[in-house]
Amino acid sequence: MTNTKKRPGRKKAPVRKPPANTGTLIDKVIDLRAKRLALEKSVDKLKSEEASIKDKIVSGLLKQGLERATGKKGTLSYKTVAVGHVNDWDAFYKYVKRTNSFELLERRIAQSVLREVVTDKRRKNPDGVQIGSVVKVNLTTRRDA
Repeated sequence: MTNTKKRPGRKKAPVRKPPANTGTLIDKVIDLRAKRLALEKSVDKLKSEEASIKDKIVSGLLKQGLERATGKKGTLSYKTVAVGHVNDWDAFYKYVKRTNSFELLERRIAQSVLREVVTDKRRKNPDGVQIGSVVKVNLTTRRDA
């Protein structure tokens, strides 16, 4: 929920006009984005076709008891690897702590939660975390463009 009350003593920033060519540059970015999205759509279709053919090859290799095959241009091989999906986080965390297996955890911060902590003036910033900032750009396209 946002607070709509005005803060006393805070002045409204003056409205400044952007440089004259800013609108032209925005239009160029929109055109380039449209081209990129069209290319990505083509790439996604190719990736899907590629995955389908790979699945077909691996299925055939499995039926024949093989792990690799070769064509004129290259070789395809596969291997089965273990992957984990946690279905009981409490039990998993207890295991990590009990066995000192912290290497099972990835080292990254939930950025959306961190933003909530940092903007909440009632909470202290987490120890050991350097707070920085990045510029996020939002570009919207007019429907009539």
